[in-house]
Amino acid sequence: MSAIERPFVTRTRAWLVGVVAGLVLGFPTLGLAVFGIALAVALVVGAGLSRPRLASVGGVLIGLGIPWSLLLGRANAACDVHGCDGEALAAWFIAALFVVTLGVAISLAEVLRAHRRGDRSPQ
Repeated sequence: MSAIERPFVTRTRAWLVGVVAGLVLGFPTLGLAVFGIALAVALVVGAGLSRPRLASVGGVLIGLGIPWSLLLGRANAACDVHGCDGEALAAWFIAALFVVTLGVAISLAEVLRAHRRGDRSPQ
């Protein structure tokens, strides 16, 4: 046994790390324009390269989509109150909700896949 061992990464841990990473980087990706988009893409690609893949990607998409939905929804609501044109933000808000929905669907697919394989442990 070596002094440095790599801990076993469970589906739950991979999903939680993805959600936390997405939440932490969700707001900055919106404010950093092109660099923010590159950061979000790098986060999703990194999650796709990790194991377990579906749990990681699902968590990242949920984590990224929640701050995007909150911020864009709030901005759209403020435009409705102040009379500015919130129509331009509506499409981005719908896209953010789609990212969250896609993350939930991928996460559920991972749970169902594990259940079919007979791996009933929550990890």
